[in-house]
Amino acid sequence: MAWEWVRDAIEAGKVAEVKARKRGKAKPLVDAGPAKPAKAPPKVYLDRPGRVRVNQVVAMLNISRVTLYRRQRAGLYPPFDGRDQRMPYYLTETVSAMLKKND
Repeated sequence: MAWEWVRDAIEAGKVAEVKARKRGKAKPLVDAGPAKPAKAPPKVYLDRPGRVRVNQVVAMLNISRVTLYRRQRAGLYPPFDGRDQRMPYYLTETVSAMLKKND
């Protein structure tokens, strides 16, 4: 029979619900399982000289990019130390000072 696979999936617990389509055919929704874990923040070594990108600073401070730019305009954070073409960056010394100031 054409619908045996639906019955088998329901009995096995793999189908969360059966939803009707506009044409009258049933479409089973398969449970996707647990969600994927979030990405780990990028590793940055502040004891070494180097550059830190905006996404790395945002991950360290646990704020959004918009919040970073707003606080920068308000004078709470220093301006960027430079730009690689269009991408702004801080130096590790600047980020260390920002983290110490926030603690």
